[in-house]
Amino acid sequence: METPVGQAAAEEFEKSLPQIGALCIEAYKADPSHCFASGLAAAKGEVDLATWLTIGENGGFQCPTCDGDHEWWLLDAKMGIYRNDDVFGAGADWLGNYDNRVFEHANSIAKPRTEPSHISALIAALGSLDPITEGLFANFKSTVVCAHCGWVGQHP
Repeated sequence: METPVGQAAAEEFEKSLPQIGALCIEAYKADPSHCFASGLAAAKGEVDLATWLTIGENGGFQCPTCDGDHEWWLLDAKMGIYRNDDVFGAGADWLGNYDNRVFEHANSIAKPRTEPSHISALIAALGSLDPITEGLFANFKSTVVCAHCGWVGQHP
Protein backbone atom coordinates (compact mmCIF):
# COMPACT_ATOMS: atom_id res chain seq x y z
CA MET A 1 0.00 0.00 0.00
CA GLU A 2 2.99 2.29 0.44
CA THR A 3 3.79 2.37 -3.28
CA PRO A 4 1.80 4.36 -5.85
CA VAL A 5 0.63 1.10 -7.45
CA GLY A 6 -0.45 -0.27 -4.06
CA GLN A 7 -2.32 2.92 -3.24
CA ALA A 8 -4.04 2.88 -6.63
CA ALA A 9 -5.06 -0.75 -6.12
CA ALA A 10 -6.46 0.03 -2.66
CA GLU A 11 -8.44 2.98 -4.01
CA GLU A 12 -9.90 0.92 -6.87
CA PHE A 13 -10.79 -1.88 -4.48
CA GLU A 14 -12.51 0.57 -2.15
CA LYS A 15 -14.46 2.02 -5.09
CA SER A 16 -15.64 -1.48 -6.02
CA LEU A 17 -17.09 -2.32 -2.59
CA PRO A 18 -20.63 -1.08 -3.42
CA GLN A 19 -20.65 -3.26 -6.53
CA ILE A 20 -19.29 -6.24 -4.58
CA GLY A 21 -22.03 -5.75 -1.97
CA ALA A 22 -24.72 -5.55 -4.66
CA LEU A 23 -23.40 -8.72 -6.32
CA CYS A 24 -23.44 -10.53 -2.98
CA ILE A 25 -27.10 -9.55 -2.44
CA GLU A 26 -27.97 -10.74 -5.94
CA ALA A 27 -26.07 -14.02 -5.43
CA TYR A 28 -27.70 -14.57 -2.02
CA LYS A 29 -31.19 -14.13 -3.45
CA ALA A 30 -30.39 -16.64 -6.21
CA ASP A 31 -28.76 -19.18 -3.88
CA PRO A 32 -29.01 -18.33 -0.15
CA SER A 33 -25.69 -18.99 1.54
CA HIS A 34 -24.02 -17.61 4.63
CA CYS A 35 -20.94 -17.10 2.42
CA PHE A 36 -22.75 -14.52 0.25
CA ALA A 37 -24.04 -12.84 3.42
CA SER A 38 -20.41 -12.73 4.57
CA GLY A 39 -19.41 -11.02 1.33
CA LEU A 40 -22.03 -8.33 1.87
CA ALA A 41 -20.88 -7.78 5.46
CA ALA A 42 -17.26 -7.46 4.30
CA ALA A 43 -18.23 -5.02 1.55
CA LYS A 44 -19.98 -2.90 4.19
CA GLY A 45 -16.90 -2.91 6.42
CA GLU A 46 -18.32 -5.31 9.03
CA VAL A 47 -15.19 -7.49 9.13
CA ASP A 48 -15.97 -9.30 12.43
CA LEU A 49 -19.46 -10.17 11.21
CA ALA A 50 -18.11 -11.25 7.81
CA THR A 51 -15.62 -13.59 9.52
CA TRP A 52 -18.38 -15.01 11.74
CA LEU A 53 -20.70 -15.63 8.78
CA THR A 54 -17.90 -17.34 6.85
CA ILE A 55 -17.35 -19.89 9.62
CA GLY A 56 -20.76 -21.49 9.17
CA GLU A 57 -22.58 -24.00 11.36
CA ASN A 58 -19.76 -24.99 13.68
CA GLY A 59 -16.53 -23.62 15.02
CA GLY A 60 -14.38 -23.34 18.08
CA PHE A 61 -13.22 -20.91 20.70
CA GLN A 62 -10.81 -20.86 23.59
CA CYS A 63 -11.78 -19.55 27.00
CA PRO A 64 -9.73 -16.44 27.82
CA THR A 65 -9.64 -17.39 31.51
CA CYS A 66 -8.66 -21.07 31.61
CA ASP A 67 -7.64 -21.63 27.96
CA GLY A 68 -10.18 -24.46 27.74
CA ASP A 69 -11.04 -25.42 24.16
CA HIS A 70 -14.71 -25.48 23.20
CA GLU A 71 -16.71 -26.20 20.07
CA TRP A 72 -20.02 -24.63 19.16
CA TRP A 73 -22.65 -26.12 16.90
CA LEU A 74 -25.60 -24.29 15.39
CA LEU A 75 -29.04 -25.88 15.54
CA ASP A 76 -31.62 -23.61 13.94
CA ALA A 77 -31.31 -20.37 15.92
CA LYS A 78 -29.61 -22.00 18.93
CA MET A 79 -25.91 -22.52 19.46
CA GLY A 80 -24.81 -25.44 21.66
CA ILE A 81 -21.46 -25.21 23.44
CA TYR A 82 -19.40 -28.36 24.09
CA ARG A 83 -16.04 -28.91 25.73
CA ASN A 84 -13.67 -30.13 23.03
CA ASP A 85 -13.32 -33.54 24.65
CA ASP A 86 -17.13 -33.93 24.53
CA VAL A 87 -17.65 -32.97 20.88
CA PHE A 88 -17.16 -36.41 19.41
CA GLY A 89 -18.24 -38.30 22.51
CA ALA A 90 -21.61 -38.10 24.18
CA GLY A 91 -21.62 -34.31 23.80
CA ALA A 92 -22.58 -34.12 20.16
CA ASP A 93 -24.87 -37.15 20.30
CA TRP A 94 -26.63 -36.06 17.11
CA LEU A 95 -23.56 -36.18 14.85
CA GLY A 96 -24.56 -39.62 13.60
CA ASN A 97 -28.11 -38.49 12.86
CA TYR A 98 -27.71 -34.94 11.60
CA ASP A 99 -31.34 -34.50 10.56
CA ASN A 100 -32.52 -35.17 14.13
CA ARG A 101 -30.07 -32.92 15.96
CA VAL A 102 -30.61 -32.08 19.60
CA PHE A 103 -28.50 -30.40 22.25
CA GLU A 104 -29.29 -32.98 24.91
CA HIS A 105 -25.68 -33.20 26.13
CA ALA A 106 -24.48 -29.65 25.44
CA ASN A 107 -22.53 -28.06 28.27
CA SER A 108 -24.47 -24.84 27.65
CA ILE A 109 -26.57 -23.01 25.07
CA ALA A 110 -25.36 -19.61 23.87
CA LYS A 111 -27.57 -16.68 24.77
CA PRO A 112 -28.22 -14.54 21.67
CA ARG A 113 -27.64 -10.84 22.11
CA THR A 114 -30.66 -8.81 23.10
CA GLU A 115 -29.47 -5.29 22.27
CA PRO A 116 -30.57 -3.63 19.03
CA SER A 117 -28.41 -4.80 16.17
CA HIS A 118 -26.30 -2.46 14.05
CA ILE A 119 -26.53 -5.11 11.34
CA SER A 120 -30.27 -4.89 10.69
CA ALA A 121 -29.68 -3.04 7.40
CA LEU A 122 -27.62 -5.99 6.14
CA ILE A 123 -30.36 -8.42 7.08
CA ALA A 124 -32.96 -6.25 5.37
CA ALA A 125 -30.84 -6.07 2.20
CA LEU A 126 -30.67 -9.87 2.00
CA GLY A 127 -34.41 -10.29 2.41
CA SER A 128 -35.67 -13.67 3.57
CA LEU A 129 -32.83 -15.49 5.34
CA ASP A 130 -32.07 -19.18 5.06
CA PRO A 131 -32.00 -20.97 8.47
CA ILE A 132 -28.20 -21.14 8.77
CA THR A 133 -27.67 -17.47 7.95
CA GLU A 134 -30.51 -16.49 10.28
CA GLY A 135 -29.01 -18.54 13.10
CA LEU A 136 -25.56 -17.06 12.50
CA PHE A 137 -26.92 -13.50 12.55
CA ALA A 138 -28.86 -14.27 15.76
CA ASN A 139 -25.77 -15.65 17.50
CA PHE A 140 -23.25 -13.01 16.42
CA LYS A 141 -21.65 -11.72 19.62
CA SER A 142 -23.75 -14.10 21.73
CA THR A 143 -22.99 -14.86 25.36
CA VAL A 144 -21.31 -18.20 26.05
CA VAL A 145 -20.29 -20.07 29.20
CA CYS A 146 -17.01 -21.94 29.60
CA ALA A 147 -17.67 -25.52 30.68
CA HIS A 148 -14.25 -25.69 32.38
CA CYS A 149 -14.24 -22.65 34.67
CA GLY A 150 -17.67 -21.05 34.35
CA TRP A 151 -16.37 -17.90 32.59
CA VAL A 152 -19.20 -16.01 30.90
CA GLY A 153 -18.37 -13.82 27.93
CA GLN A 154 -19.07 -12.78 24.39
CA HIS A 155 -18.37 -14.97 21.39
CA PRO A 156 -16.79 -14.60 18.87
